[in-house]
Amino acid sequence: MAKIEIYTRTTCPYSIRAKSLLENNGQKREEIDLETSPERIQSPASGVNGCA
Repeated sequence: MAKIEIYTRTTCPYSIRAKSLLENNGQKREEIDLETSPERIQSPASGVNGCA
């Protein structure tokens, strides 16, 4: 199974919904809270591995 990383903010409705969806489907994830760890903010394309 693919590793899931989700970048979140407490008040972001998209983050809240995405976490709920993953939890309801039993998906494990690494949550990166950008409010407590702003240094983790990165370019959207860095570290992304996809199929071409």
